[in-house]
Amino acid sequence: MSRQLSIINSANIFSLNFLKHIRGYDKVKLGDIYNSRKHFLFSLNKHKAENKDISFSHHNINADLLLGNIIKGSDTVLYFSNDYFSKVEDKNEQLLKAAKIAKENNVSKFIAVTPIEYINYQTGSLVDDPVKELNDTNKKVLDINNKATIVKSDLIFGSDTYFVKFLTQSWAQSYTYFDNNDNLKHYKFNPM
Repeated sequence: MSRQLSIINSANIFSLNFLKHIRGYDKVKLGDIYNSRKHFLFSLNKHKAENKDISFSHHNINADLLLGNIIKGSDTVLYFSNDYFSKVEDKNEQLLKAAKIAKENNVSKFIAVTPIEYINYQTGSLVDDPVKELNDTNKKVLDINNKATIVKSDLIFGSDTYFVKFLTQSWAQSYTYFDNNDNLKHYKFNPM
Protein backbone atom coordinates (compact mmCIF):
# COMPACT_ATOMS: atom_id res chain seq x y z
CA MET A 1 0.00 0.00 0.00
CA SER A 2 1.33 3.41 -1.00
CA ARG A 3 1.97 5.91 1.80
CA GLN A 4 2.47 9.62 1.14
CA LEU A 5 4.10 12.24 3.34
CA SER A 6 3.86 15.95 2.58
CA ILE A 7 6.30 18.38 4.17
CA ILE A 8 5.30 22.03 4.19
CA ASN A 9 8.14 24.61 4.19
CA SER A 10 10.59 21.92 3.20
CA ALA A 11 13.48 24.19 2.19
CA ASN A 12 14.14 25.33 5.73
CA ILE A 13 16.89 23.94 7.91
CA PHE A 14 14.48 21.98 10.17
CA SER A 15 12.98 20.12 7.22
CA LEU A 16 16.32 19.43 5.59
CA ASN A 17 17.58 17.82 8.79
CA PHE A 18 14.40 15.75 9.01
CA LEU A 19 14.64 14.35 5.46
CA LYS A 20 17.37 11.89 6.37
CA HIS A 21 15.08 10.26 8.95
CA ILE A 22 12.08 9.51 6.71
CA ARG A 23 10.92 5.90 6.99
CA GLY A 24 7.74 4.09 5.99
CA TYR A 25 6.69 6.33 3.09
CA ASP A 26 7.14 5.61 -0.59
CA LYS A 27 6.11 9.07 -1.79
CA VAL A 28 7.26 12.38 -0.29
CA LYS A 29 5.97 15.74 -1.54
CA LEU A 30 8.03 18.75 -0.50
CA GLY A 31 6.41 22.17 -0.64
CA ASP A 32 7.97 25.58 -0.16
CA ILE A 33 7.63 29.10 -1.47
CA TYR A 34 11.36 28.98 -2.27
CA ASN A 35 11.65 25.50 -3.74
CA SER A 36 14.52 26.43 -6.02
CA ARG A 37 17.03 27.45 -3.33
CA LYS A 38 20.41 25.93 -4.18
CA HIS A 39 20.93 24.32 -0.78
CA PHE A 40 17.45 22.78 -0.93
CA LEU A 41 17.94 21.33 -4.41
CA PHE A 42 21.37 20.01 -3.45
CA SER A 43 19.94 18.34 -0.34
CA LEU A 44 16.95 16.96 -2.25
CA ASN A 45 19.18 15.42 -4.93
CA LYS A 46 21.36 13.85 -2.23
CA HIS A 47 18.31 12.30 -0.54
CA LYS A 48 16.95 11.05 -3.86
CA ALA A 49 20.27 9.30 -4.52
CA GLU A 50 20.37 7.75 -1.04
CA ASN A 51 16.69 6.68 -0.96
CA LYS A 52 15.88 5.10 -4.31
CA ASP A 53 12.74 3.45 -2.87
CA ILE A 54 11.16 6.86 -2.07
CA SER A 55 9.68 9.06 -4.78
CA PHE A 56 10.50 12.69 -3.94
CA SER A 57 8.85 15.66 -5.65
CA HIS A 58 9.05 19.35 -4.83
CA HIS A 59 6.38 21.96 -5.36
CA ASN A 60 5.88 25.68 -5.04
CA ILE A 61 3.23 26.56 -2.44
CA ASN A 62 2.90 30.33 -2.79
CA ALA A 63 -0.90 30.13 -3.11
CA ASP A 64 -3.67 28.29 -1.27
CA LEU A 65 -4.50 26.15 -4.30
CA LEU A 66 -0.88 24.99 -4.54
CA LEU A 67 -0.84 24.28 -0.80
CA GLY A 68 -3.95 22.17 -1.28
CA ASN A 69 -2.39 20.25 -4.17
CA ILE A 70 0.58 19.14 -2.07
CA ILE A 71 -1.65 18.04 0.84
CA LYS A 72 -4.18 16.06 -1.27
CA GLY A 73 -3.65 12.31 -1.04
CA SER A 74 -1.30 12.50 1.94
CA ASP A 75 -1.42 10.15 4.90
CA THR A 76 0.68 12.56 6.95
CA VAL A 77 1.40 16.27 6.68
CA LEU A 78 4.43 17.60 8.51
CA TYR A 79 4.32 21.38 8.80
CA PHE A 80 7.45 23.29 9.78
CA SER A 81 7.22 26.99 10.51
CA ASN A 82 9.29 28.52 7.73
CA ASP A 83 12.64 30.15 8.41
CA TYR A 84 12.38 33.22 6.21
CA PHE A 85 12.25 35.73 9.08
CA SER A 86 9.19 37.37 7.65
CA LYS A 87 6.30 38.61 9.68
CA VAL A 88 5.14 35.85 11.97
CA GLU A 89 1.50 36.76 11.39
CA ASP A 90 1.86 35.45 7.81
CA LYS A 91 3.33 32.19 9.08
CA ASN A 92 0.44 31.71 11.49
CA GLU A 93 -2.04 32.22 8.65
CA GLN A 94 -0.26 29.60 6.53
CA LEU A 95 -0.35 27.14 9.45
CA LEU A 96 -4.10 27.67 9.90
CA LYS A 97 -4.71 27.21 6.16
CA ALA A 98 -2.64 24.02 6.06
CA ALA A 99 -4.53 22.57 9.06
CA LYS A 100 -7.87 23.35 7.41
CA ILE A 101 -6.85 21.85 4.05
CA ALA A 102 -5.54 18.71 5.79
CA LYS A 103 -8.88 18.34 7.61
CA GLU A 104 -10.84 18.81 4.35
CA ASN A 105 -8.72 16.10 2.69
CA ASN A 106 -9.03 13.58 5.56
CA VAL A 107 -5.31 13.52 6.27
CA SER A 108 -4.83 11.06 9.14
CA LYS A 109 -1.91 12.92 10.79
CA PHE A 110 -1.18 16.65 10.77
CA ILE A 111 1.93 17.53 12.76
CA ALA A 112 3.04 21.15 13.17
CA VAL A 113 6.48 22.11 14.49
CA THR A 114 6.20 25.68 15.75
CA PRO A 115 9.19 27.26 17.48
CA ILE A 116 8.81 30.56 19.33
CA GLU A 117 9.88 33.53 17.25
CA TYR A 118 10.33 36.49 19.56
CA ILE A 119 12.59 38.56 17.34
CA ASN A 120 10.40 38.24 14.29
CA TYR A 121 7.62 40.40 15.70
CA GLN A 122 8.46 43.70 14.11
CA THR A 123 7.86 47.13 15.58
CA GLY A 124 4.36 48.15 14.65
CA SER A 125 3.18 44.55 14.57
CA LEU A 126 -0.41 43.86 15.55
CA VAL A 127 0.90 41.43 18.15
CA ASP A 128 2.02 42.55 21.62
CA ASP A 129 2.76 39.12 23.09
CA PRO A 130 4.44 36.54 20.79
CA VAL A 131 3.94 33.63 23.20
CA LYS A 132 0.22 34.37 23.50
CA GLU A 133 -0.03 34.71 19.71
CA LEU A 134 1.66 31.34 19.19
CA ASN A 135 -0.54 29.68 21.82
CA ASP A 136 -3.68 31.21 20.29
CA THR A 137 -2.67 30.03 16.81
CA ASN A 138 -1.93 26.53 18.08
CA LYS A 139 -5.32 26.40 19.81
CA LYS A 140 -7.02 27.48 16.57
CA VAL A 141 -5.17 24.71 14.69
CA LEU A 142 -6.46 22.13 17.18
CA ASP A 143 -9.99 23.59 16.89
CA ILE A 144 -9.82 23.40 13.07
CA ASN A 145 -8.30 19.91 12.91
CA ASN A 146 -8.82 17.40 15.72
CA LYS A 147 -6.16 15.12 14.18
CA ALA A 148 -3.49 17.78 14.58
CA THR A 149 -0.45 17.45 16.82
CA ILE A 150 1.46 20.56 17.81
CA VAL A 151 5.14 20.19 18.63
CA LYS A 152 5.83 23.33 20.64
CA SER A 153 9.44 24.19 21.12
CA ASP A 154 10.69 26.34 23.95
CA LEU A 155 13.71 27.04 21.79
CA ILE A 156 13.72 30.55 20.43
CA PHE A 157 13.85 30.72 16.64
CA GLY A 158 15.49 33.65 14.94
CA SER A 159 18.46 34.61 12.80
CA ASP A 160 20.77 35.24 15.76
CA THR A 161 19.77 32.30 17.97
CA TYR A 162 22.06 29.47 18.93
CA PHE A 163 19.50 26.83 17.88
CA VAL A 164 19.23 28.01 14.27
CA LYS A 165 23.00 28.44 13.96
CA PHE A 166 23.54 24.97 15.39
CA LEU A 167 21.05 23.38 12.98
CA THR A 168 22.56 25.24 10.04
CA GLN A 169 26.06 24.15 10.93
CA SER A 170 24.98 20.60 11.68
CA TRP A 171 23.29 20.32 8.30
CA ALA A 172 26.17 21.96 6.45
CA GLN A 173 28.70 19.62 8.08
CA SER A 174 27.02 16.67 6.35
CA TYR A 175 27.42 18.04 2.83
CA THR A 176 30.64 18.40 0.90
CA TYR A 177 28.95 20.96 -1.37
CA PHE A 178 29.91 23.57 1.23
CA ASP A 179 33.55 22.46 1.24
CA ASN A 180 33.91 23.22 -2.45
CA ASN A 181 32.17 26.58 -2.53
CA ASP A 182 34.04 29.60 -1.12
CA ASN A 183 30.84 31.64 -0.92
CA LEU A 184 29.33 29.11 1.50
CA LYS A 185 32.29 28.31 3.76
CA HIS A 186 30.83 30.52 6.51
CA TYR A 187 28.14 27.83 7.02
CA LYS A 188 30.69 25.22 8.11
CA PHE A 189 30.83 24.12 11.74
CA ASN A 190 32.48 26.74 13.91
CA PRO A 191 32.54 27.19 17.68
CA MET A 192 29.98 29.72 18.89
